[in-house]
Amino acid sequence: MKNFFQKEQESFFLQGKTLLELLMRMQKKFVKLTYESKKSARGVVLRMMDEIPTIDLSPFVFQGGGRGDDDNKGETIVVLDEAKRKCADALGKCFKRHGFCYLENVGLEKEDIESVFREAKLFFEGQSTEHKEGELVQWEPKTNTGYAKYRAEVLNDLRLPDEKETFSVRKDSLYKDRDYFENVKRKKEWKEVTKRFYDKCERACESLCLATAVALGFEKDVRFFADTFREMDLCTLKILHSMPTKTTEISEKVGNKMSLRVSEHVDFGFATFLFHDSESLGRGLQVKKASRFDHGRDNLEEGWIDVAAKRGSRGNCCILNTGALLQRWTGDFYNATAHRVIVPDEIAAMQHRYSCAFFMDPDGETVIKTPEEIRDKLIERGVDVDKYPPLSCAEFLKMKINEMAVKQ
Repeated sequence: MKNFFQKEQESFFLQGKTLLELLMRMQKKFVKLTYESKKSARGVVLRMMDEIPTIDLSPFVFQGGGRGDDDNKGETIVVLDEAKRKCADALGKCFKRHGFCYLENVGLEKEDIESVFREAKLFFEGQSTEHKEGELVQWEPKTNTGYAKYRAEVLNDLRLPDEKETFSVRKDSLYKDRDYFENVKRKKEWKEVTKRFYDKCERACESLCLATAVALGFEKDVRFFADTFREMDLCTLKILHSMPTKTTEISEKVGNKMSLRVSEHVDFGFATFLFHDSESLGRGLQVKKASRFDHGRDNLEEGWIDVAAKRGSRGNCCILNTGALLQRWTGDFYNATAHRVIVPDEIAAMQHRYSCAFFMDPDGETVIKTPEEIRDKLIERGVDVDKYPPLSCAEFLKMKINEMAVKQ
């Protein structure tokens, strides 16, 4: 790494270039790197996760109908064809292996993604810390809505709180008792862009649910999962911001319980759509395969694999990962994958990092238990289908969110 920096520095300064120009050039090189990096410290090996598949969800994306159309809500007719079966098969293989993939054409366009990050930058960097912490509605586990200040959450209680601040949005019709956008500067723009993004993610959620049902062989009950998202009373859109910081030293981060931008965890729910800003490109995201699954806490140093964001041919590609609830729902037939966000190098350390996650959680009254349709299939594979007792989605999510909040 030092050789790379030294060569770039000598070349640019001989040309009379400024430090800023040097950093901008180096940033462009870094975000395009597809390399294998081996770090000897304590046996850590990180490598690009080129085995993560890219899956096109467009066969299940319906125009003018489905979840976003009140007249047809819950009544989307699914006609299975070769394209849908191919898409579902790819998802199923991914979910069984590690639960992470690049997902293209989910129903959001490039401008949708760019606009939410434009406003996110103005929201987080355009308001003072004093205003955000003193005037905005503060996030709390009970509501899972509003602004969470820097280091208000910790996803791995073996560490110090995460180096991030967030703003969480839920379904617009749930805001009956309070305006969770109260005192936000550029309130109108922030509310409009987050609502529009949420609504499109809601429709994409239905498409994913249909594909997942087909992947599990529910061809006679293709709406098995989709029909548990009728009220959408637990789904959440969370926008995350991490400020410039110092690099994560792999050899030190365990002993001193060093905080990360996002500490090791498994998402709580059914699945998550994850989007990244065009500047940071999600650099620092790491995942651990299902074979090593233990929320990433079984071994904080080894087994982590780098995942770089990608834009796709239309600039609308996101990352999809499965959650703990889907793993529980399928009796561990599908796997949730541990992930985290570190600061991999000096360039990433100097950047503001933005991401946007849509957490798909079934309606609160939904009882999570292994579906009868796949019990025999799971038993044949040696799965203990009665491993997890039935539990409502609301109970499960409440338990997980309470675990996340920093204890005061």
